[in-house]
Amino acid sequence: MKYTIALLLASPALVACTALAEEMNASSPKAQAWKPHSGPPPWDFRFNPAEVYYRNIDGGVWNVAMSSDFPEASVSIDWTYRPTGEYVRQVFPLSYWVSAVALDHDGLGFAVAGKRPNGNTVIDHYRTSPPAPPGSQAAQPQGVAVDSLYDAATEGMDIVSALEYTRVDADDRMLLQFYDSRALFTIDSSNPVDVQLALLAAPTEIDGAAPPFLVHALSDRPLFQIRSMKHLTHGTVFVFESSINGRTTIVATDQSGTGDVTWVGAIENDDWADSDFAEASNLRDW
Repeated sequence: MKYTIALLLASPALVACTALAEEMNASSPKAQAWKPHSGPPPWDFRFNPAEVYYRNIDGGVWNVAMSSDFPEASVSIDWTYRPTGEYVRQVFPLSYWVSAVALDHDGLGFAVAGKRPNGNTVIDHYRTSPPAPPGSQAAQPQGVAVDSLYDAATEGMDIVSALEYTRVDADDRMLLQFYDSRALFTIDSSNPVDVQLALLAAPTEIDGAAPPFLVHALSDRPLFQIRSMKHLTHGTVFVFESSINGRTTIVATDQSGTGDVTWVGAIENDDWADSDFAEASNLRDW
């Protein structure tokens, strides 16, 4: 497995991602050599208990729901057969505690991020299939396909706090935030043997160079969820929810709908109701 970490800065050189956390901790008089977080989740880290994502597949014949009881080392998929209401549960045991999950838009793939006991941050992508309908003589599908997208301990990329797919028609692009640096990254797994992680936005400059989007409000609090919706003029819109009440809402947009985020910014909460992002008439279904 090969990881390519591109920071896409104003400088043409690729800069070590450790600068993100160093910038945030520079004022500490007791600065020590960096170590990845290990053990239980940090005190201010939040994950919605039994986080659930729903999708309808096969024309609505199946409803699929994904959940994980944080910080348990497993995720569950519940398949509900709509004609009868019967359901089948699949449980996927993991070797790490879960920090973030996402279900792709076709309901057949999902991503799990977490933390290993050795300190590595992990991002895995799964592909599965619906079970055979209740009473059917068809064989049940066997196994799932799993791709390891990231498994490392890197300063500035420690613990995924939020994760979301950015394309409706594919499952190879995601948007994520790392807890320690508060930086937003995109991940492109279209080539699973060379996964591309690229810095998108950060709360500080890195070695004197600005990231593609400099959003100081990202430093206020870690994010724990990304809600996506379609907007009439802004394309795909991603709205970030935080674990601590803040004064701003972080928003990212993908104008073309290709999975490439084109803008990240912060909107003061007092101004949110007057923004076109909050106007229901501007929103539409996926």
